[in-house]
Amino acid sequence: ASQSLAPADIDEVFVGRGPGSFPGVRIGVATAKGLAHGRGVPLFGVVTLDAIAWSCVDHEGLLGVVGDAMRGEVYPALFELAEGHVRRLEGDRVRFPSHAADDWSGVGELMLAGNGLRKHLGVFQECLGGRATVLPERLWRTSGAGLLAAYAEEHRRGGQGDGEPATVLPVYTRLSDAEENERSQVGETTGESAPDSGVRGPGFGEAQ
Repeated sequence: ASQSLAPADIDEVFVGRGPGSFPGVRIGVATAKGLAHGRGVPLFGVVTLDAIAWSCVDHEGLLGVVGDAMRGEVYPALFELAEGHVRRLEGDRVRFPSHAADDWSGVGELMLAGNGLRKHLGVFQECLGGRATVLPERLWRTSGAGLLAAYAEEHRRGGQGDGEPATVLPVYTRLSDAEENERSQVGETTGESAPDSGVRGPGFGEAQ
């Protein structure tokens, strides 16, 4: 409304598809799909951590994006920023803050951004010491400009698909509370260990 735009002015829809809070990701993706279906326009999804990295593209060097995964955990991802470009060095995963910080302890100078720092910044500063530079908090969140920039890079590499709304899926990275509780209950009922959800993800440098 502040831009004097009407629904008829929408030609494409972009959405951050996570990782993030389960309700937030579901609502965001569902709303974007509704808009795209209603207008009959393409929908493109962007990984939230990539959008944050692109919001920081005016800086150069290694960037650690720390998303808040709740439950005392984070969504960490390492990027390289150089000459106006962003290159992801890790896949999506879930880690305890101390483990994520330890993963990055050997990379040298590192910039930090992401909403997970609001809770866990001290853990990263303690582990990384003077090698860590915390970027301004205005760069910690997903922005429209970051979404568009991340999309443009994916489009340039031919990785954004055909814009079909049904194919845009959330990035959850791990099971929801309900799914993990169900697995625990299955284990208690059968006397067997619940299957491993694999949510800890690969180690440093093993991008999925």
